[in-house]
Amino acid sequence: MKKSTALLTFLYLIIYIFAQTSLKPLGKGTINDPFRISSLENLCWINDRNFSDSITFNDKMSKHYIQTADISFPENIKSWDNGQGWMPIGYHTDYKKSYNFKGTYDGKGHTISNLFINRPYLNCVGLFYHFYADYNNELPEVKIQNLGLIDVDITGKSHVGSLVGNAEASYIDKCYATGIVKSSNVAGGLIGCFGIMDNFVNERVTIAQISNCFFKGSVTANSIVGGITAYAAKIKIINCYSISELNSHQSNAGGIIGLYYSSDNSLFNSYFNGTINCSTEQKEGFDTFTKVTIKNTFWNSDLSPLFSALNLSEYENVTSTNLKALSINEMKNDSTFIKSGWDFKNTWQINKNINDGYPSFVWQKK
Repeated sequence: MKKSTALLTFLYLIIYIFAQTSLKPLGKGTINDPFRISSLENLCWINDRNFSDSITFNDKMSKHYIQTADISFPENIKSWDNGQGWMPIGYHTDYKKSYNFKGTYDGKGHTISNLFINRPYLNCVGLFYHFYADYNNELPEVKIQNLGLIDVDITGKSHVGSLVGNAEASYIDKCYATGIVKSSNVAGGLIGCFGIMDNFVNERVTIAQISNCFFKGSVTANSIVGGITAYAAKIKIINCYSISELNSHQSNAGGIIGLYYSSDNSLFNSYFNGTINCSTEQKEGFDTFTKVTIKNTFWNSDLSPLFSALNLSEYENVTSTNLKALSINEMKNDSTFIKSGWDFKNTWQINKNINDGYPSFVWQKK
């Protein structure tokens, strides 16, 4: 009898805990009536496999979401799950049962603060586990937009990023993160690995793009490190920047992209402002077996002079126009970028109160 009572009490406590931490949001998860994430409890609900509901966990991964308020993780997130913190959305302790996020998430300009993850054994680590297109959907590409992550502290094994560990056939726009990202293998400030892999190419999937995004903080890994993403495969990066300290203990590190993994990549109107520490000479983030087009992209030569030794003639597959180092004064002068075709009316600005006077987005508040 005592054992039965103890068991019932334990189950009650579990139910009580879930009732406090997981709450189904308003909405139906459709394009016209998306789930509205207004609290931490709503965010936990997306990732809750045990919550009894009329929707399966797999179905949650293909729904549409909007965020309607700023969300902050509590200080005790560092004690969640025996000190491991947040479990990336979509991940299952049984790897074979993990689920890819195939829906849309629009942050509507809101933020998620104090995300903590300490899972050094786990691949594909970030707020989300894995973005992956559902080729049977009317809208096959995953779309994440208008979301900020503030003061992240994330540790994983490989393919680690603030927003998502691995992203395929995805459209990411106006997203950013600040904080610390660490990996024992591969890490990017915003995304661990991004693109369309050769063996997953589908005629309905045309988008693998990051636009109007940034990362500010530090990224450290034993292998490949990128200020925005570590790996790039058939992607477009437009209007992005990284203000960061990048540390690679073994191989490639790049201010925006660590390594171009596959062909047909492009990088336009972006910049890197920070330092790169790499134990080898492969610091430029190029790979000789890929096709890359770079236009109007810059870096701070005063902080990161390593690019000055880069001889692009060695990379026959790299086509570059206006890829060059700038001094601090040049980087804080809007005319430098305007004459290179950057849009300083609708996209970019220079505000001495934001980024210490380096280029920022017109929608940035700080």
